[in-house]
Amino acid sequence: VCRRPPPSDTLHGVCSVAQIIPRRLPPSARSHASSQREALQRQYNAKIKVAHWTEALRLLDEMRRKGFPPNIFNYNCAINRCAKGGKWQCALDLLEETQRCGLVPDAITYNSVINACAKGEEWQRALNLLEEMRSRGLVPNEITYNSVINACAKGDEWQRALNLLEEMRSRGLVPNEITYTSVIHACAKGGESQRAREL
Repeated sequence: VCRRPPPSDTLHGVCSVAQIIPRRLPPSARSHASSQREALQRQYNAKIKVAHWTEALRLLDEMRRKGFPPNIFNYNCAINRCAKGGKWQCALDLLEETQRCGLVPDAITYNSVINACAKGEEWQRALNLLEEMRSRGLVPNEITYNSVINACAKGDEWQRALNLLEEMRSRGLVPNEITYTSVIHACAKGGESQRAREL
């Protein structure tokens, strides 16, 4: 379980970047503040990209304390670090946090969270995230499907893995070696050796 306080507990409830730049400032001052904020966010992004997942979470909190709330790119990097660390619950928590802060998760956000769930063998959550992604108007790509298929393979859901492979093809996406390896693994685990050979 990933224990994280809501962002509203830090920076006196400020999640939105717009809230930390006083509107009474003249346009030139607001522009300077915005440029300074973006430069700092880029600096933190470089750190988060290579950090251990615990350090990535700490860096997000540090950004808020300094008055520079993380943007979606910062969150995407942190979610990716959680995925690599096998912390699917932390990845889910960060996804929810982006929405509480008024940020808009993109395809990279969902791909990273789905990947985290796949590594945690949370196939049902991965499928739910795929549906949520579509409901938000985001288009799943090969990376998305590979992660969901991998999650199903780990969860002994060979039929779902096969269905996702067919769905992938019907949407004009080209399965790759990673896709077929996962589907074959799912079929083999499910005792469907013949289907695995046919692939």
